[in-house]
Amino acid sequence: MQKLMDFADIDEVAEYATTLPKEFWDPAGFPEAGYKEKLAKNQKDILKKMEEEKAKGQRTSLDFVPATAPGEVSRNGTPKVGQKSASERVMAGLEKGRSASPHVQGVKRKSRFET
Repeated sequence: MQKLMDFADIDEVAEYATTLPKEFWDPAGFPEAGYKEKLAKNQKDILKKMEEEKAKGQRTSLDFVPATAPGEVSRNGTPKVGQKSASERVMAGLEKGRSASPHVQGVKRKSRFET
């Protein structure tokens, strides 16, 4: 684009030129913050401030807590005997909806068009 503008002898202000009167459109009337260089600088400054504020709020350490309630864990942190793990409870919940009979599973129903 820049090569084309140089070839046609169009500068950056003239590319917005118009035949409208100045009170309707003034291509040189943009504020300083309206140009791409200033916009990019402001954007970088804002991003830098956001990163600094985020860095101020960072934690220096993490507090770990057990995955189960205190009554469900023995003194050494292992689940009590007889208690199911979380994955076992999830699998049990998934298997509730399934039939216990292996013959029911995988049997294809006949459509009304099959004889």
